[in-house]
Amino acid sequence: MNSEHYRRSALLALIVCIVATTTTQAQAPPSTPDPMSEYASSDTVRLNLRECLDRAMTLNLDVRESELRLALAEVDQFQANMARWLPIFEVRAFTSVVKDAEGTISPDGRMPVGVETTWREFGPYFQLKGEAAQPITTFGRISSLRTASRYGVRANAAGVAVERAKVAGEVYELYYGVLLARELLGILNDVSSKLDGARGRVRAMIDEGSIHVTTLDLARIDIYGYELERMRLEAEKSIRLALAALRRAVAVPYTVPFDIEKGRLRPIPESIPALDSLQTLALGRRPEIEQVEAGVHARYFQFRAEKARRYPEIFIGMDWNVEFAPGRELHNTNPWISDGYNTRTVRAALGARWQLGLMDRETDIRRARVNYEEMLRKRTWAKQSIALEVQKAYEEAIEADQKSALGRRSLRAGRALLLQTIERYDIGVASTRDLIEAYGAYAKSQADYYQTLYDHYLALAELYRTIGRPIWEIGNNGNS
Repeated sequence: MNSEHYRRSALLALIVCIVATTTTQAQAPPSTPDPMSEYASSDTVRLNLRECLDRAMTLNLDVRESELRLALAEVDQFQANMARWLPIFEVRAFTSVVKDAEGTISPDGRMPVGVETTWREFGPYFQLKGEAAQPITTFGRISSLRTASRYGVRANAAGVAVERAKVAGEVYELYYGVLLARELLGILNDVSSKLDGARGRVRAMIDEGSIHVTTLDLARIDIYGYELERMRLEAEKSIRLALAALRRAVAVPYTVPFDIEKGRLRPIPESIPALDSLQTLALGRRPEIEQVEAGVHARYFQFRAEKARRYPEIFIGMDWNVEFAPGRELHNTNPWISDGYNTRTVRAALGARWQLGLMDRETDIRRARVNYEEMLRKRTWAKQSIALEVQKAYEEAIEADQKSALGRRSLRAGRALLLQTIERYDIGVASTRDLIEAYGAYAKSQADYYQTLYDHYLALAELYRTIGRPIWEIGNNGNS
């Protein structure tokens, strides 16, 4: 074997190595910045409502999971779009060793002259094979799959909006739940402070030898004070749990001190439009409607793609084969005799491919039609369900507004009752039992008032969700 053959074999070996490396090497996943790097300090992170909502819309794990489903749908769309171009394109490379051979093959077809081959001498062997096919027409199957994948992306994008609305409602409820618990804790501290003042007055009256109070009155006050302390511990626990749940919802690490900005529950001056206008608005803005509409179109084009399998796929195809064994130095001038280890072939043709599995094909077509009809029923059911959801949320929002008005009246009545009872107690007309009951009524009226405010906030949040309106527009103010 001469040096020219070795150079050719080395060059082909290098080409084979490059092809094998580029087709099998895995790509490294792209690095993503750490979204929590902004909270590397040990300072307490204090967020208002809008900041909590903004973080949850991008960092909440449920939202990110829905975004991953959207990313997978986009991958499916990419695959469907690329199916138009060379769906069959394959290159295979092989290398081995074969026996060397030298000699000349005569052109008249007689026995080869001077051909010698033995395993005592062998050399490298390389083969490169390829196959490609470009569809000309699939009778609408590929175009239907492309359209179905596009609607699949739209359905998943609407699913992200649905998940964000759900998470926003959860954040909203937790945020105002913390404010409610702190309002209740403030009420308990206020009543406990007033009760300490009453305990001091009773003790002073006992020391002065008053006939209007006894040590039994002091015991009643102490018992009520213990009950207030128990309720205070429960309120503090509720605050800690609500903050922990809110921390998870807005994706704040547990290693970082977290709290919300100080705020108070205030009445919401919110006017509610008529029910029919809200229902019309919901059908035009709810992401669930967009989701189910996109699902209907996706299932329809999937059905069309399955029906297109009844027809053959017309394509232009080609294949090629290159085999090279530099150790076989045969000089061949006969076109009817070839060396199987040194060949060059290229073929191209117009072809058709037709799947004849009738049972499987027709089963898939019927299944696709049933899935499409099922999605049509889901669309009708979704519209009816949304109209019912809007009506339910509307009725509850109206009721919550009315109850908050009653809560304000009850708050004024409870405050007036306490002041009058204290005055009567100081002049000896009211008993200690009357005083304790007045404190209880005062605390209950305040707690009921803030509970009605909290219920009003949640009722409006649910109403906004059912009509597809951003939750931070409640009261035209995203903060507490």
